[in-house]
Amino acid sequence: MEEEEAPSSPSTNPTMANDRAVRSDKEDDAAESRLKKAHKAHAEEESAKWRECYMLGNAIKDNGFQDACIDLAQEKMISESGKIMDLVKCIYEAKSTWSERRKFVVDTAAHLWKGEAFEWVRCENYHRDFLEDMMKYVGPKMRKEILKRQFAAAFFRDAGCKYHDHNRRGDCYKETHPAYKSGEKGK
Repeated sequence: MEEEEAPSSPSTNPTMANDRAVRSDKEDDAAESRLKKAHKAHAEEESAKWRECYMLGNAIKDNGFQDACIDLAQEKMISESGKIMDLVKCIYEAKSTWSERRKFVVDTAAHLWKGEAFEWVRCENYHRDFLEDMMKYVGPKMRKEILKRQFAAAFFRDAGCKYHDHNRRGDCYKETHPAYKSGEKGK
C-alpha cells in the first residue's frame, strides 16, 4: 500500500502562503478603508458642531465666543493638519462686512490650502466676497513676492489676537472670560 503524502503546511506551500498574503492585504485594505470612512464621518461631525457654535455666537452677537471658535479652528488645523470644511461659507455667511475673521479665512486659504483645494472653488460655489477678498490679497503679493504654502503650526505660531474682532470695547475674551483670567491660558 502506498503512503499518502501529507499535505504541506501553509508556510512550506507557496500557493497557500501567497493566497494568505493576498487575503491579508485585502483585509488590511478593507480595514484601512473603514478607518478612513470613520475618520471622515468624525471630521464632518466636528465641522458641523463647530459651524453650529460659530453661528450661535453670530446669532447672539458674542464676539468673544466667535473669537474662541476661530482659535479652536486654528488649533484643529495645527494639531491635525486638517481644515474645517465650512470655514469659508460659515464666516462669510455670518458677517456681511470685512472683519478679522474674514482675514483669517483668506490667510488660511492663501497660505495653507493645497493646490487641489483651489480646484473646488467653482464647485463649492464660494461666497463672491471671499473670491474678491482672495484676489485683493493674492494679486498684489504675486507681483512682489512668491506666496508659498506653509504648515499651520508655523503660520499660526504668533497669531495671538490677529483674527479676533473682540467686543465693542476692544477687550479680548482671553482677558475677560473667567476661564482665561486664572493665567493658565496665554494671550
